[in-house]
Amino acid sequence: MPGGAELAADVASRGQYRFTVEEFRRMPELGVIDDNARVELIEGVVVPMSPVRPAHYSVIYLLEERLRAALEPRFRVRVQSEIQLGTHSQAQPDISVITPRRDGYRQRLPDAADCLLLVEAADSNLSRVRRDKVPLYALHGIREFWLINVAECSAVIFRDPADGVFCSARDIGPDEALSPLIDPGVQIALSSLFAAGRDA
Repeated sequence: MPGGAELAADVASRGQYRFTVEEFRRMPELGVIDDNARVELIEGVVVPMSPVRPAHYSVIYLLEERLRAALEPRFRVRVQSEIQLGTHSQAQPDISVITPRRDGYRQRLPDAADCLLLVEAADSNLSRVRRDKVPLYALHGIREFWLINVAECSAVIFRDPADGVFCSARDIGPDEALSPLIDPGVQIALSSLFAAGRDA
């Protein structure tokens, strides 16, 4: 799997213009993209996001519910909300657990230092997440990232970013639990995120 340095070098090698976050945010008002367009800015490149399918949505809905119950109000749990990573990336992870701020992030988006845990659930877009998001999050020092494979009822926990790569990547099977670094006592059975979806 490529690291963050390789991702940045690949983008630079394409010879295309790299948009800044500020330019990206002005695109809707300039009519370049629609206000409701599902896109992200990844190292200066505008990338379309995959549609959210029911199985994907169900996993995120159930995981959000469990994380909120376990972590708030000590931490804030947000769903499909933007974060800013440097001057050329504005990503939208499925779930972000961030440090609370009194101003509610009124003046700026959460950045890498604010992000305690990011989660992406992937089905048809698994290869894109592995190609773009894993190295992006490693590049910017995200301390913990969960990649949930919806099709296989499995997950990978990425930790310990250094020099643009995650030094730790642990596979989690359906009989195991997800447990965040910020509170190791929290145990979320991976199977519980899928069983309810199948019964619905």
